[in-house]
Amino acid sequence: MTDAPTPIAIYTPDGPNLYRITFDPQAAQDAHAQGCETITDHSMTDLLLEMAPRPASEYMDAQTWQALAPALKEAAEQLISETNPVHAPVGLGLPPVSPDFPAPLLPDRMDTLARVFDARTDAETWVDLQELAFARQAGREVNVEILSDDARGSSWDTVYDESTDDLHEQQADLQAAWTENPRIAAIRDLEVRELYYALDTHPETELDSAMAPG
Repeated sequence: MTDAPTPIAIYTPDGPNLYRITFDPQAAQDAHAQGCETITDHSMTDLLLEMAPRPASEYMDAQTWQALAPALKEAAEQLISETNPVHAPVGLGLPPVSPDFPAPLLPDRMDTLARVFDARTDAETWVDLQELAFARQAGREVNVEILSDDARGSSWDTVYDESTDDLHEQQADLQAAWTENPRIAAIRDLEVRELYYALDTHPETELDSAMAPG
């Protein structure tokens, strides 16, 4: 696994609940003096499972994320690869994000992930979303090396590069589908909302113009 700097996990005195991950020993000493517990021997898997599905930004700053992201990515990959298919949760994964995934859709993605999260299926998706969120917040390029293979190889513009009629048809199919599985239902609802966004922001294509009446 990728060697990462040793992070300090700080826990509240009354819980304890994780509330900060830092590399700053002075911050850890100050927290310890206030009765907080500090732990320095967590594995990356431990840290990922402590944070997810909450946003990593609740626990660390952007610099800490950039230092830990490669190791957290490997921890997510290992979690999923070690899952016995017999015990894997039944249902869809969230659609892959992409380096150009629209920032306005990130909060809804994170909320949906929090509702359906299972580390055996969603650990890599969680890492993908954190990298996108930190990149958008800092105004920097997404580090595609942190993204999963599915996310790295996709593009929002390519996924929705269709005529508006085709997008409306996809939307109708998703809305017509019914399932008792709450995970699948939540993901389908997410896809419908993202299709609404795609339609609202969809530029007119040559195909749309050709199909327009008149």
